[in-house]
Amino acid sequence: MALSLIDQVFHIPELNPETFSMIGAEEGKLLVIVDEGAFGTDEETMLNNMITAIKFDPKSDISKLILKRGQPIILSYFQRDFKNILVFGITPDQLGLNIEFKSYDILHFEKYRMLVCDSITEIRTVVQKKQLLWARLQEMFLK
Repeated sequence: MALSLIDQVFHIPELNPETFSMIGAEEGKLLVIVDEGAFGTDEETMLNNMITAIKFDPKSDISKLILKRGQPIILSYFQRDFKNILVFGITPDQLGLNIEFKSYDILHFEKYRMLVCDSITEIRTVVQKKQLLWARLQEMFLK
């Protein structure tokens, strides 16, 4: 039986500051990544409540990376070492990660762990998703 090799080409997007904004703590302990199109005032309030519930300060402990819809980016562009990353409404491939994942599972990497979830808008409106997110946040940060 002969093995066949398939060439795979991965596009590495250029770092374009016009396609995202990073706000919050300069050296935040937690990176939160959201889609700009699904992140309004209600979502920010819910996010701040979640951050407070897991014993972080929304102003001094987190950095938010707000991406324009569908914009790919490579996490390694940012010269910060985050230990924890929460991703809402963005897929890992959009972040330059070619991995298999299941939403609401905690992904462990060499230097950080990541939780990939639906958008905060969707979580706000579906009680089961809100409960699942809370269970995962407790597992990551409170146990």
